[in-house]
Formats: sequence, structure tokens, C-alpha cells
Amino acid sequence: MSGSFVWDNFYKKADGADIYALLGRVPIFDTLSKGELKLFEHILHRRVYAKGEFIFREGDTGSAMYIIEDGEVSLEIGKSRQEISHLANGDFFGEIALFADQPRSASAVAFEETRIFGFSQHDLLGLLETHPKTGITVVMKLTRIIADRLQRATIENTRLLDTLILHTGK
Repeated sequence: MSGSFVWDNFYKKADGADIYALLGRVPIFDTLSKGELKLFEHILHRRVYAKGEFIFREGDTGSAMYIIEDGEVSLEIGKSRQEISHLANGDFFGEIALFADQPRSASAVAFEETRIFGFSQHDLLGLLETHPKTGITVVMKLTRIIADRLQRATIENTRLLDTLILHTGK
């Protein structure tokens, strides 16, 4: 049902009851019924990454978000690969790519062998067309989470700037 040959070639379709338990723990899906979660089962793709393998690289154009089924992912920035976040089972990342065709702001690297589910912008748009109420519920939750993350990042950046000014006197 994906319609995206890139995803079909590299990812296997998700299946099995375990997916409902995983999605139920993810904040963007936690209020959906089993029937609504089943809609996502049809657009999710599963892939396994080896330890150290890049899921995506900083600067790549993004078109999908990911949910960690099992394992850990390090989000890293810069040539020095400075870790900015460490994610594990049930965490999700890359969600901004569902809304903007912009370069990835960080790299995502499997910290250990890691199984992930992913779905593309194309898949989400298809779900919005066929099941708008469910799609809008998820998009609104994603929007709230992105806004919350942006607000926290702004507060942290302000704190760091204040610290820098205090120490440099500029």
C-alpha cells in the first residue's frame, strides 16, 4: 500500500500483534483505537540496522519518520558526531521530515543492532486522504510534540547564550 518503490525495496511491511503494543506506547498513537492503529500497520515498514549503521545522515533530504521497536539510536551532529540525543524502544525521531522536505539536522546511527518501523510523508498523506479523522489526530499530536521540542530547544539555547555572554562578557 505504500506506493513508494524506495520504501518497498528496502523495507518489509510490518505485521503481527506486537505492533499494536508498540504503537500504543508512542505518544502520537496512544489515543487511537485498535482499528485506527491497524490503519498504520498497513503503512509501516520494518527494517533492521546493524550496530554503527546510519539510518540517515545529517544533510540528507528527509521524507520519513521512525519508531524504535527494539534497540538504541544515537542522534549526532557535526563532523565530530557529537551525540545530542540517545533514543531507545518506543522512541520516535525524524518526524519533521513528514512536514518539510528539508535536509536532516542530525544523523541517526544505530547504537546497537536496532529494529525500526518507518513511514513516509507519502504514506501519511495517503492515510489523510482515506481516513482524515485518524490522520488529523496523529498530525495534531505530532504538531504539539514538535512545538514542545522547539520550545524546550529555545529555552536551552537561551540558557546557553546567557552562559556564553556571562563568561565572555559580550
